[in-house]
Amino acid sequence: MLRTRVLTALVALPVVVTAVVAIPPTIFTALVAVVTALGLREAGAIGDLGSVRFRVLVSAGLLLAFYVFRAGGNGVLAAAVIIATTLLTGVVAVWGAELPEAPVIAGILGTIYVATLFPYFALLRNCPGGKEAFLLMLALVVAGDSSAYFVGRSIGRIKLIPKVSPNKTVEGATASLAASLALAVAWRQWGSLGLNLGTTLALAVGISVMGQVGDLVESSLKRLGKVKDSGWMFPGHGGLLDRVDSLVFAAVFTYYCLC
Repeated sequence: MLRTRVLTALVALPVVVTAVVAIPPTIFTALVAVVTALGLREAGAIGDLGSVRFRVLVSAGLLLAFYVFRAGGNGVLAAAVIIATTLLTGVVAVWGAELPEAPVIAGILGTIYVATLFPYFALLRNCPGGKEAFLLMLALVVAGDSSAYFVGRSIGRIKLIPKVSPNKTVEGATASLAASLALAVAWRQWGSLGLNLGTTLALAVGISVMGQVGDLVESSLKRLGKVKDSGWMFPGHGGLLDRVDSLVFAAVFTYYCLC
């Protein structure tokens, strides 16, 4: 899964960068709204609900996402969702995914996760200085994911959280953090965000950790939903949530740090 995400990111990266740099804010927000709707469809499907409950859940998610877009974010709600999904991941890490009504929990919490947090992709990019902030966040996450894959595959021995994501290793997670720190220091030399070294390093640590936690959260939702991939939007490569999971928490964190 990590290898697939790395390869997909490298192929899609020029398209995403072009969109961040060149597309007007209104159109970019519309694109994020479409991505949010697709993400809600995948999240609801993880719950394996009946057609009526599925439509109700997705519709409620759309209303919540619209509120977050219009309100310009809600820090308390975003923090609550991040904490709740992280705690749920901890439960899966310790006790596994065999919980009562596990797929329903995954569908409901996944829908809230998408509706509350996906709008931050647009909020981050469209804030003052947001283009560079978004690109920095994206670069750190991609660099971290790539390093985690190659180091984990080469020398990874210690499993990170096997009940949540059996392929992730401590060595890979450490490499991800190191790569994010190194790239952030290099970025500071020519970037225009005006951050001092200490702030830059703290930001890089936060983005790296949030990216890795976000990845684990999406993995835990899939474990609860008893599915291998979140969907089939990318044939042979899984769904939309599989491709953006590392970016979701990182985007929220970057928004509240830099916007």
